[in-house]
Amino acid sequence: MNISSLEELIIQFKTYDIDEEDINLVTKAYKYASFYHEGQKRDSGEAYIVHPLNVAYILSLYHFGTNMICAALLHDTLEDTKATKEDLAHDFNEDIANLVYGVTKRKDCYSTDEEIDLANIRKIMMGTTEDVRIIFIKIADRLHNMRTLGYKTQSKQKENALETMRIYVPFSGQIGANEIRNELAELSLKYLEPGMYEDICATRIELEEICKTLLVEMAYKIKIIFDNKNIPSNVKMRVKAVYGIYRKLREGKTLEDIRDLLAIKILVNNIENCYNSLGKVHGMFNYIEDDVKDTISKKGLYHSLDTSLFASDGRLVRAKIRTYEMDMVDANGFFTLWDINNSDERSQLLQTYFSELPICQSLKDINAGNPDDRQFFQSVTKDLFSEKVIVSTQSGIDIELPKESTIIDFAFKVYGQKALKLVRAIVNGIDVDPNYVLKNKDKVKLIIDELSDGIFEGSDLPSKSSNPQLLFTQQKKPTNC
Repeated sequence: MNISSLEELIIQFKTYDIDEEDINLVTKAYKYASFYHEGQKRDSGEAYIVHPLNVAYILSLYHFGTNMICAALLHDTLEDTKATKEDLAHDFNEDIANLVYGVTKRKDCYSTDEEIDLANIRKIMMGTTEDVRIIFIKIADRLHNMRTLGYKTQSKQKENALETMRIYVPFSGQIGANEIRNELAELSLKYLEPGMYEDICATRIELEEICKTLLVEMAYKIKIIFDNKNIPSNVKMRVKAVYGIYRKLREGKTLEDIRDLLAIKILVNNIENCYNSLGKVHGMFNYIEDDVKDTISKKGLYHSLDTSLFASDGRLVRAKIRTYEMDMVDANGFFTLWDINNSDERSQLLQTYFSELPICQSLKDINAGNPDDRQFFQSVTKDLFSEKVIVSTQSGIDIELPKESTIIDFAFKVYGQKALKLVRAIVNGIDVDPNYVLKNKDKVKLIIDELSDGIFEGSDLPSKSSNPQLLFTQQKKPTNC
């Protein structure tokens, strides 16, 4: 939904903040931005203020605070008008000025548009390691720009879509904003691979029609049983998103291979009822015994009990059992964490949580090891934003690595420089050589002998690794790997 007036933003803002001082500051920011953007037009012909207004509205849907909404309204003033950071600090406050500066492109000291883009991608990413709110504004900014991309030239459409797919789609995924990630990805695919995009959209619509009765039947059966057992619940149905189907097809899978193509979400009020619900659905439907996944107690943003059920016609339907809060976090990640951590310290709490994610330290490591902006960008897109595989240690700890990673990559990810003393690698119970390419769900056991020379002693390690950046990233060693 796009809006066109301050009144619409204020109505939404008042759904979670009715403080008059806050409302007045948001109104002031809108009028301030309108003044500085006076006469500027978007490619659609609309007044430019419509864009920052909609960026602010997107953030207001996630109940972001006054400074964030003001910064969204002002986010292009430093870049496209004569306003300065000092002006914003004086007329608003230091926090708003810093947020706006954090998302503003630097244009000095660079001779080409490409150099400007690379430098500013780096600026935004490293700024996020200091204040995670910067990426929230930038993602909302990109989302509205992608929604209105149809007014750009064809070359600009592809250029923006490619950048979105390479940077903003994976970054959204890293912070758990899956609904936004999926929309950004679908909008990008529309311009990058229009034929495939239209085919997948048509397939989804067809599947929804074919399977609607089937899913409704399953949902009704579950709801009746749960009501009889006094388990408060809400049952939702879905066909996998366009971007999710696209990724699976790119891996060489067919629609029949995608186990969660059809899914039912069972939302309950507490964790105890998650486990109660699992037993109930297993009593109602046949299921795949070795395909039950419990991530409720694991670290990260995805928490759920997932199981594959057989519908009445033999189709596989993925059941996802979780609490309402787990479902909101799965859909919107850090955007939801901001909302549910409703305290004066939530900015710091969220920043602390972000700093504990692997992506934050990885960005710092890549930044330290790559003085050149192009090298930084290449390392980020390859090592952080490429497609992933998830493998586990012998003690059951999941390790995420870029696709095509080898035993060498795994060893250095887990053991750091101690991997030089690796003498044996066992995957799924079978000895493998150090260049073995890891696959999803591989179980890896490494034998490290610190008294030995190790099988890599004197080797040209980077040439054997598909991801040499990992070789130099020290990680805390998991227990009993």
